[in-house]
Amino acid sequence: MATTNTEVYRRFEGTLRRHPFRFVPLTLSAIRTLTKRKLPLILLYLPPVITTIVMCSMVYLKFSLSALSGGSDGQGAMGMQMAQQLLETRGLIEQFVYTMGVFVLLIIAWFGSGLIAEDRRHKAHLMYFARPLTKFDYFLGKFGVTLFFGMLVTLVPFLLICLMASIASPDWAFAKEETDVFGACVIFGLMWTVVLSLLVLAASSLVKKRNHALLGIFGAGMSLLVISEIAQDVTRDARFTLISPLDNLVLFSEWIFEKDRPPLEGDPAYALVALAAMSLAAFAVIMSRLRRMEVQG
Repeated sequence: MATTNTEVYRRFEGTLRRHPFRFVPLTLSAIRTLTKRKLPLILLYLPPVITTIVMCSMVYLKFSLSALSGGSDGQGAMGMQMAQQLLETRGLIEQFVYTMGVFVLLIIAWFGSGLIAEDRRHKAHLMYFARPLTKFDYFLGKFGVTLFFGMLVTLVPFLLICLMASIASPDWAFAKEETDVFGACVIFGLMWTVVLSLLVLAASSLVKKRNHALLGIFGAGMSLLVISEIAQDVTRDARFTLISPLDNLVLFSEWIFEKDRPPLEGDPAYALVALAAMSLAAFAVIMSRLRRMEVQG
């Protein structure tokens, strides 16, 4: 005879396993939600894709035309021509990195501006904090989203063009002679993405609407850039570059990409300290706002 269990409630007698990466489901769910809308993805990522294809083609043609025109030259002339080609390719990659930095700012601002603001608006953070999720886990979940969308425009295109330069150059000369470019691309991509992600999330945590966060991000960025330029013109002091995070990122990128480390207008060490201070301040703002959100709801 079949038996039916009529108990409504049973006490849980097992033990809950604490997952070391509790923020991962939050990151993945946010990425799935944001990628459902195809139009923003197309509009934001199509220009970087086209730029990457054009730059890869330029690098390939540069080495191909050099190989065709250098067949009748002497060994010494070919060596000098190859050195010149490597130097020009390095310059192209550096300019490409600056160009992609603009797209990174637009993409991170678009996808990151509503991550915390919309949760505050719809009270969704109350559901997250009701689960075994700490404020730092919540931060990592949102931070992982901006890193994901940002890295698609930094590391992937940078490494693709470096790989194309290595393949197109004779006997993988670019990979052998310009190895530091690969590391510079990775460092710059991580630095640019992390700093912008923290600043965007800080702006998102201060407001309840995504549009307000977008206005605050671009308004503050442009204001600091203009103030920095005016202060430098008036005082002739390059240290006012430290006011603008964008100027600091450009100065730092010039330092890591320049092979011979020539003197620059401004100390890259100060720029790095300024970026670290801005990042820590943004992180402090985020955690302070999350603490208030957890208490006040």
